[in-house]
Amino acid sequence: MLREKKLLGIDVRDLEEGWAGRKRYTESLLRALSMVDEVNEYILFSRRRGDFGLAENFRTVSIDTTPAFWHYKVAQFCREKGIDIYISPRSPITISLLRNKTIYVVHDLIVFTSEGRRLPLKSRIVEKVFMRKALRRADLIVAVSENTKRDILHHVNLPEEKVKVIYEAPAPIFRRMKPDHSILSRYDLRKNFILYVGTVEPRKNLKLLVDAYKMLPGSVRDEFMLVFVGKKGWGYGEVLKYADENLGAHYFRFLGYVPDEDLVHIYNAAHIFVYPSFYEGFGLPVLEAMSCGVPVVVSRVSSLPEIVGDSGILIDPSNAYELETALERLLDNEELRRELSTRALKRSLDFSWEKAARKFVELYSAL
Repeated sequence: MLREKKLLGIDVRDLEEGWAGRKRYTESLLRALSMVDEVNEYILFSRRRGDFGLAENFRTVSIDTTPAFWHYKVAQFCREKGIDIYISPRSPITISLLRNKTIYVVHDLIVFTSEGRRLPLKSRIVEKVFMRKALRRADLIVAVSENTKRDILHHVNLPEEKVKVIYEAPAPIFRRMKPDHSILSRYDLRKNFILYVGTVEPRKNLKLLVDAYKMLPGSVRDEFMLVFVGKKGWGYGEVLKYADENLGAHYFRFLGYVPDEDLVHIYNAAHIFVYPSFYEGFGLPVLEAMSCGVPVVVSRVSSLPEIVGDSGILIDPSNAYELETALERLLDNEELRRELSTRALKRSLDFSWEKAARKFVELYSAL
């Protein structure tokens, strides 16, 4: 049976200007849709770029205007050109303006949580107002985890069947491999290390990780340094200052943003990956580490237990002693590291962008 061809619009500004996680999400989803969907036509709404190297049924419309006016221009285009379904993996504002069919992708509800109180007041209020409106207005909502779905239904009164869960996945580049030591040397990683990857900001709970690492025996710290990789987020200064003051250059290294082609080698060289975040909508770096076979230690809160399952160690994100105990236990036990590595690799296979893209295509027919 032939599927009805539909015209879809997608907000792809995150490819140009988004935070690391959302950029990776949008890029991976588009590439997967480009591989699995030859029927429907896609219009990609950006601000500047014109070509993203996708299939012929994907074309870009660049609207170079102020951020506020951009939403109105896109809404006008959707009305005039008869867009069947508009998908937003980023902003709730355009969905609030549209009368076309819409799918709203929700990565997290941090603005509704206690962690959201750390965000600037003005942006938090605006985000909450438009997010509530978009959640009610959207025809379907895609949550990136069951935990995010529960958060949506907790904070906004919606029918449960309106919210569908479609998991994220690691990009294909993240796989088990022998690390290239010339790449590691470029980042001055000449000794064993414990790794964190993600935006550097207070809600990632990196001060606790510093405290737990500092509690390790001196002989362990001499053998394993602590490495942070990721872009600087809001409040990053206090986090990095805390790490520098408590650990110093001998024990701590901040690498900043690292391109994926180098990051995969850093993942594979790590002895342990640690993610003690207070709140996550999904936690993609954890899954990237798992797909490289790295044993993971993560918080037992929000979406992280759902993603890791029994393939890692879960800790209380408010307890530095519990995290230190988990780190020391793993570093002292090579057999346990091998076991968790095997479990992590197996668990990571449950997540794929091809599977996610096919689920998106199935949603179109429901609208």
